[in-house]
Amino acid sequence: MHYRAFVANLKRKNTRQNVLIVMFIAVFTIAGISALFMSGAATPRADKEAESGALSGNAKKVTDANRSGGQYVQFNAKTCTSFTGPITITTGGTYTGCWQTTDGATPAIRINTKEPVTIANSTIKGNYMLINDAAPGVNLTVTNTHFIGVEPTSPVTSRRAIRLGRGASNLAASNNFFENTAGIKITGWTTNASANPNTIKILQNKAKNITNKNIAEGDASSDDHLVQFVQLGQMRLSNVEIAWNEVINTFGRSRVEDNINLYKTGGTGNAVSSRIRVHNNFIWGAFPETVGNNYRGGGIIAGDSSQNLDVGWVDIYDNQVVGTINYGVSIVCGHDSRAYRNRVIGSGLNGPNGQLMAAANVGLSGNNARAWLGRCDPDNYRNNVFQDNYVGWMNGNGKRNDMTFRCNDYNAANPPELILCANNINTTQVQPTSAAITYAMEQAEYTSWQKKLSDNNVSIGLKQ
Repeated sequence: MHYRAFVANLKRKNTRQNVLIVMFIAVFTIAGISALFMSGAATPRADKEAESGALSGNAKKVTDANRSGGQYVQFNAKTCTSFTGPITITTGGTYTGCWQTTDGATPAIRINTKEPVTIANSTIKGNYMLINDAAPGVNLTVTNTHFIGVEPTSPVTSRRAIRLGRGASNLAASNNFFENTAGIKITGWTTNASANPNTIKILQNKAKNITNKNIAEGDASSDDHLVQFVQLGQMRLSNVEIAWNEVINTFGRSRVEDNINLYKTGGTGNAVSSRIRVHNNFIWGAFPETVGNNYRGGGIIAGDSSQNLDVGWVDIYDNQVVGTINYGVSIVCGHDSRAYRNRVIGSGLNGPNGQLMAAANVGLSGNNARAWLGRCDPDNYRNNVFQDNYVGWMNGNGKRNDMTFRCNDYNAANPPELILCANNINTTQVQPTSAAITYAMEQAEYTSWQKKLSDNNVSIGLKQ
């Protein structure tokens, strides 16, 4: 064979061999990686599997005849068989575990560092605060964590799932599940907008039965006081987004006040990035203790102040607020806030049992009156917009009461006549044509919410 032909033939053989070797390695690697991921062992976690086979944290052994040895280790389990704590975190990092508090006085987790802390893939339960800041400037991320409230046997001062009250740096809470807790409360940020780089992101969480049973704080005549899914208190903030959350409260098992409450809180300006955004949330239910009780809670409220405070620049849009009895969406005091494209539906009933609630009131509410606290100056209630909402609401008399927009005269020398506040707009609200809003219509809103999540490829609550 000619030398050049021989060399070419040799190269062809080597090339075929190399291709076969590469193909073999690729197939072996893919098979190995697939097996690894199927075993669950490739999930990055803080849980540990000891050589002896003992597991810690949330890891658990799952029986499966198709796996090697008939079982595998699952690292994303949310059910804890045992709990530790309370604990104090003094160093930044990512923490995963099962923690609880049982004494009604000590948070399950105290955070005492400014370094970034992430709590992930965990379960936290107890009869007191579950996460609390013990130092100013906390920078907290909480994700894929189950918060479980336990009713205390004697009154306690707080049952918040997350309570940050010392001027924390940032909070990001996403894909968590809150069950039987008093929700999230955040206060203490600076009111100096130019010195305020803080961020609040509360996204894609699920909550069931926000409650304040057997709690010592607030109005002794009403144990729903100061209980919300989210409350921001007395702050001026940019970089705030509360979105794609699902909150469902049932009569007799929940004791929520306002589901989302921006108490004396506003954005820092009219620019999009400076406005507080509350959007694409689903809220179903807010009830007094009995069918005949008075009730001041409801769905989403901005302003919420009787004083002449400079709060405003809030956008409430594309939410579904259903069956929250006293009101659906409200802007009380403040300026330059907008409620638009919301669906606000209330039958006035306490659920499928069909009892009419005496406290059932109004769907959309825009006014400067707070009868139990006084009222703000009409000059400070200005430039607020209600537009393109879909609203149908039954009151405690079984009549439609979809909207109320008014201002009470601030001048005490005059009777409290209705007057116009400056430049407020109520336009193009769409109302259901049926005379009565039924509980079936509330149920239909939940069906459309689930479709909305699917259409937008949004996953809420705990990740599986």
